[in-house]
Amino acid sequence: MPEVGKSLMIKDLGRLYMHSFKLESEDGKESFEPWEGKKAFGWEYMRNESILTGTAREEKATFVRIDKDAPIETSEHDTIHGKKTSLAIFSSEVGGHSYNVAARLLPKDIEPGDAVTLTILGCCSLIGVLKNSE
Repeated sequence: MPEVGKSLMIKDLGRLYMHSFKLESEDGKESFEPWEGKKAFGWEYMRNESILTGTAREEKATFVRIDKDAPIETSEHDTIHGKKTSLAIFSSEVGGHSYNVAARLLPKDIEPGDAVTLTILGCCSLIGVLKNSE
């Protein structure tokens, strides 16, 4: 990391949250606010550059578990040295595809074993999790 006064950097702004933005369908009929206004770092839910395509879908899944102290991976599958987080792990109902997101972003009423609907942007970036009604 560059240092103030020893590089072109004049001020270190630290880590910045991404929040308070909406995504809207092309026809304007649907809109999504990732994580319902919660402050989130990009690495907590963005899994690769396919998030930039803007294609979104919903999938039925099961909340499997929380992996504590999981390494934080970048879109290139490198880890951020010394940084760890708790990841919520989900399994798609069809095909069993695995998805993950920072556990702290989940609604409080979701527990392992619950049936959920995932809102996914691009190939694999979760932007919402909703517990299915029973």
